[in-house]
Amino acid sequence: MSADVEDRWVPSMTLERVQKCATVLEAMRAYAMVHVHSVQGWLQAGPRAAIWALLDSQVLDGVAGDVMEIGVFHGRTFALLAASRRPGERAIAVDLFGSEQRRSTFLANMKRLGIYDSQMDLWDMSSEEFAKNPGRAALANRIRFLSLDGGHSYETVIVDLKISETALNADGVVAFDDFFNPWYPDVTAALFDYLNGPAALTPFALAVNFGPPSQGANKIFLCREPAADRYRAALRGALRSNLRKERRWQGFEIDVFDFEKGVYKLDPLRLIDPAKA
Repeated sequence: MSADVEDRWVPSMTLERVQKCATVLEAMRAYAMVHVHSVQGWLQAGPRAAIWALLDSQVLDGVAGDVMEIGVFHGRTFALLAASRRPGERAIAVDLFGSEQRRSTFLANMKRLGIYDSQMDLWDMSSEEFAKNPGRAALANRIRFLSLDGGHSYETVIVDLKISETALNADGVVAFDDFFNPWYPDVTAALFDYLNGPAALTPFALAVNFGPPSQGANKIFLCREPAADRYRAALRGALRSNLRKERRWQGFEIDVFDFEKGVYKLDPLRLIDPAKA
């Protein structure tokens, strides 16, 4: 793959910018390609590539803010978000761990991956408790990437979406898990009802996961409407060979990315090293 200008799907993806961001880009690449397999969880290759591509675009465009996940389990997705941080940015985890063993496993995974307690804010509680906590106000408009994979009841999903509305900054993205997962129909119902109301977030892409639900599920991505075209363009560029359909439903334009025949994600680091194409 050549590194011609037309292949630079993020406007700021110049050689100079990639070189400046190389440390963070390489950290994400190392985790997404190698270390992710050492962490138990359900983040499969296709949705992982979509998250990674969106994080690439944020880093290259200089989008600032903290990263956050509601429902971290052992940290498989959380660690990818944390790898994208620049100096001064924090990683925020919200999870009702349910046992000291699961909490300890999460923290041990993060330490092994170089993500230390001093760099994280850990909220050991349910979404409902978090939503009522006065400390949550400090997160307003601070988050640039938020993964939602918490409780799967209808009521909890609505709470999580409302949390996302207030926490996300103007350029923030939400990765919403288990969309159209037959095991959790309430998750999909809650998102449709949210979008049919006065929603502050707009869906722009769907990453389809293949295999049984026990191995993971689809992710749909949302952001504030002014940022939707920019993120849609970033995914179309980075995952161009996986773009299968452009659909319009519920009044929204949705790009559908299919990974049945493999994942073909372009890597910005190829501008430095063409072998990474």
